[in-house]
Amino acid sequence: DSPLVADGQSLDGVFWPLLIRIAEFIHNESPVGYIREAEIKSIMSEYFEQNTRLHIVLSHHDSIEFLLKRFEERLGLVVQKAPSCYGFVHLSFEEFFCGVAMVDEKNVSHAFEAIVDHCLDYRWKEPITLGLSYASFAWPRVKFNELLEKLLQIDYGE
Repeated sequence: DSPLVADGQSLDGVFWPLLIRIAEFIHNESPVGYIREAEIKSIMSEYFEQNTRLHIVLSHHDSIEFLLKRFEERLGLVVQKAPSCYGFVHLSFEEFFCGVAMVDEKNVSHAFEAIVDHCLDYRWKEPITLGLSYASFAWPRVKFNELLEKLLQIDYGE
């Protein structure tokens, strides 16, 4: 029934990285949590073009408009909020995917830098918390503890 197939991956597996990209864009660029239709289509097009292992099988439509509509219908996490504007159905989803983006590479240095870059910005409090929570079960314990040690050693000065 699904128009999207990716090397046997579920729709969730296919869309997870796309949701991360959309969340990062919205959280960095839009304090009100909206993304214009042209911007989300651009992100989707770029994502599908960059992922050569992703095989898109469409029944009889091949437009990005069709993909956007299916994306909205199948996942329900990113929805049209106003004419030509999209956003996550709830801010918590946007924050979760931003947090995952910070730690998704399972690389201590990358995660540390991403967290430090945003740690004094109140708008990033929840994404950092959710990202660390995600890393606590997605990362090997040794790597996660290494990240926590580095974060606890930060001296912000007075």
